[in-house]
Amino acid sequence: MSTSPLPKEYGTSRLVGLVRDPRTLFYYWEVAPSERPGTADDALVFRLTDTSTEGPSLDIPVRGWTGSVYVPVEPNRLFDSALAVRGADGSLVEILRGPRLRSPRETPAGNEPAFFERREGRWIEVPSPWAVLSEEPVWEGAQGSPRAGSYPSGDGPRSLRVPTYPYAPLAGR
Repeated sequence: MSTSPLPKEYGTSRLVGLVRDPRTLFYYWEVAPSERPGTADDALVFRLTDTSTEGPSLDIPVRGWTGSVYVPVEPNRLFDSALAVRGADGSLVEILRGPRLRSPRETPAGNEPAFFERREGRWIEVPSPWAVLSEEPVWEGAQGSPRAGSYPSGDGPRSLRVPTYPYAPLAGR
């Protein structure tokens, strides 16, 4: 078995992004020698744009044609990334574009299915179309038996009533 070390560069240009946890993204990159602009590597900038809020971009000065960076982010957001070179006039010239990443929710989604609608050109999560606000206690299941603790919110009779479905759920799901 060979014990030769891994190469420092592979000769391919790429910007790769990975989700570490709901509040941290990790990116690594390599710019092939044939694609490097004629500037020094100290002019490199990693740019992260939160496309969920369309706010300002985060520019992080980085060094090296190969490298990596951990970036703190907010949970449940969508991000675009790029590696760019800052010109003498302060403008940025993009040399690599990374994948679009979504930071996950910070808490579990639960067992309820998620529902989405397209509003103003963006997909947003909406309440279940089958849940109906009711002044009655919560009832569930095809048998119509009351759930233990009729008022789960604890603030009176206002609760969700979930209608029964015309089919039985698959076993084990």
